[in-house]
Amino acid sequence: MNQELPSIEEWEKLYEIASRYKELSPWDLMWDSDVFGVQNPESGEIGYCCVLGRAGMEYGFLVYLGIEGLKSYLKTQSMKFHPDDMDSLDSLHIQKCLNLSFEDRNHLTKKDIKLIKTIGLKFKGSRSYPFFRSFEPGYFPWYLTREEVKYLTIALQQTIGVCNRFKENPQMMKPPSPNKYFVRTVKKEGDSLIWNDEWIEPSIKGTVEIVDSHIDKEYIEEIKKKVSMHSQTWESDVFYSPFQIAEKNKRPYFPYMFLWVDNESGFILNHYIVEPTKQYSSEFIKQFLNLIQDIKIMPERILVRKPDIFVLLQPFASAFGIKLEITKELEMVKEARLHMTEFFKKKQR
Repeated sequence: MNQELPSIEEWEKLYEIASRYKELSPWDLMWDSDVFGVQNPESGEIGYCCVLGRAGMEYGFLVYLGIEGLKSYLKTQSMKFHPDDMDSLDSLHIQKCLNLSFEDRNHLTKKDIKLIKTIGLKFKGSRSYPFFRSFEPGYFPWYLTREEVKYLTIALQQTIGVCNRFKENPQMMKPPSPNKYFVRTVKKEGDSLIWNDEWIEPSIKGTVEIVDSHIDKEYIEEIKKKVSMHSQTWESDVFYSPFQIAEKNKRPYFPYMFLWVDNESGFILNHYIVEPTKQYSSEFIKQFLNLIQDIKIMPERILVRKPDIFVLLQPFASAFGIKLEITKELEMVKEARLHMTEFFKKKQR
């Protein structure tokens, strides 16, 4: 996404529409399950919007970006959160959305307050300050880019219109068939934007990233000469680490962690971290091959719990004669992750 900074005029428009949104109190009309779409006029991507506040816990607005964003919304809605559940830990880092919430002044950073003063705005009372953040899987919630400010402004404008119509007709977003979403689509005609209502069924089927299927057979044979197979079972997983990395002038992030653990002893064979990105496949395989060469041991069996990890390892496990299995729980990985999480929590106190 373009990292260009918003102009003061663009910020003014966003704060103005956020104040109008708050005055409407849309949370008195809609639940956060009343999801609808607003198309981005620039990219064509659909953002999936939900109003926050009906439960009285927090007040604001979320727009989940594209199919990936919608998947993150559906995943968090379907999950039962438990502090010792691995998927619950991962869910803290999977959201892809733009967020508006109304907060007390002490929730804002110096940068937020400086911007509000520059614009010349004043807010009084509890939860009166608009607070904007961008959520990207694996990254720390961050300040909005120009592109994000412009789209969030449009999404809020359209949401106000949808809420006013919803007030008159609460059945307007009842889908004509399952899995369809009410979407405000847009077309450009000259300098004008023409908005329409459509029912759209997004393709949210799971996809698995596949690493280059080509295997260097000579390289595999060379490795097999140097290592021996032992009657061990390893557990392997990829997840967001419990600690963040903050580099100067960069957005902090929670790196992906590759972890290999002995299933019997719980001994951590190796771990490795990379910046969160979809393209971790090649690095994961590289680290796996490095591991077995470094310790000169191949396991008889490897357990994984994620289909994408199974797909990545399968051709290599087959080439080495290793049994590869999917299981619901990786007990030793789970224990290692919980220990790591507790360790970093203590360090932050």
